[in-house]
Amino acid sequence: ASRLESAVASGARVAAQAGDDPQADWEVLQAMRGALGPDISDVERVVVYEATTADGTVPAACLTASALVTGGVAGVCSVYGSDDLASLSHATFTSGGAHNGGAGNPCGGGSTAGWCPADRVDPSGAAVMLGVYAVMHRSSITGYLPTLGSDIDERAVARIEPAS
Repeated sequence: ASRLESAVASGARVAAQAGDDPQADWEVLQAMRGALGPDISDVERVVVYEATTADGTVPAACLTASALVTGGVAGVCSVYGSDDLASLSHATFTSGGAHNGGAGNPCGGGSTAGWCPADRVDPSGAAVMLGVYAVMHRSSITGYLPTLGSDIDERAVARIEPAS
């Protein structure tokens, strides 16, 4: 398994356990940072989304440039770019600080777009599936042609733990 695959799986496990905790996405990003170490700087995008299809496909709207700029799509996904991964702090998620023109906490209000953790647990107890998707750029190994490289992406899906 690749380091990115392991990082995304770690993020999904953490998100499933965090459920509707306001800092769920912070915990996802921290799990990914821990799994990737210095390679975290190569990650271009992380998407935390509600997986509504059997195969866990990322909603197309969450992969757009607009979603990256606004921080996600309301009620569908939260999107974090490379700048977020490098600069977001725990305080960003507890105080609604800015990220990508939105707020670190997707529940921050205003023009914030994103999938608020408070909306991730169905009050009826129905299963809610959450996905974590990431894209990472890998430079060429030899450096002979420095402009070459490739993007790799991975996703993992987990069932959000029911509220106790």
